[in-house]
Amino acid sequence: MIEQRQFIISYFASTHNGKKVENGGHFVVRKGKWIEGCKIFVNKLNEVLMTYWDIDANNYRNAKHSWTIRYK
Repeated sequence: MIEQRQFIISYFASTHNGKKVENGGHFVVRKGKWIEGCKIFVNKLNEVLMTYWDIDANNYRNAKHSWTIRYK
């Protein structure tokens, strides 16, 4: 079962510390967990996003377009 399992997620973020990042984005590697409220969806701009729980930030984050998940 995927729920409650910790993973490492890697993706390019278009923002970093609230500021837009140019030239393809900022590479992000975070510890995540799939809990209630997490989802994969298509937004109004037809972009695929995944909402996951960021363990270190203790909050939800979105990964956009393409991401890699590696289970611990």
